[in-house]
Amino acid sequence: MFKFRLVFILALLVSSQVFYSCDTTKTADDYTAYLFVYFTGNRAGEEAVHYALSRNGFDYYALNDDKPIVSTDSISTTGGVRDPHILRGEDGNFYMVLTDLKTDNGWSNTEIILAKSTDLLNWETSQI
Repeated sequence: MFKFRLVFILALLVSSQVFYSCDTTKTADDYTAYLFVYFTGNRAGEEAVHYALSRNGFDYYALNDDKPIVSTDSISTTGGVRDPHILRGEDGNFYMVLTDLKTDNGWSNTEIILAKSTDLLNWETSQI
């Protein structure tokens, strides 16, 4: 049930022009939210992608009980990611840029991750 809600909320987020014909009382603002993407700290498990939503841009609430949204094992060579930033391309896909860094391994890193998604949940990356 929670996964369905998360997918539904994110689906509403991705397009401010979504209208359902069965409910003509809704406006574009009813289907718009701000997505904040972040990591929580320097300790084990904190260098991961988290999401929070806001309707007004000031009051945010964490999604997924503030647990990581994206598994670092699937996108990182170090086991940690920091500094996530999401952009939406003209092609409608989402692109996320992250620092591939786990501070337990030291503060030097040589890799940046570029990930691509159509739904903000499933991310594809390529390792070079």
